[in-house]
Amino acid sequence: MHSIVGGQAGDSWPELFLIVLTFATCALGVAAAVATVRSHRSKRLAELQESQFRHRMAQITIRRRLAEIVDQSPAI
Repeated sequence: MHSIVGGQAGDSWPELFLIVLTFATCALGVAAAVATVRSHRSKRLAELQESQFRHRMAQITIRRRLAEIVDQSPAI
């Protein structure tokens, strides 16, 4: 009886190996997809922060220029 069970168990090793290999491949694929999404979000966030910084710098420049114009205009 043990030899039959042992023989059947021995036949299932290639199937078990393929199952484990498939699972590992899927796990790596999911990890790669998650890394790609995080990288994309990080890049988009950096672009947004850069855009906001440029916008703030433009506002500061405009305010300074308006202050210069007001200072240069003759008093009424």
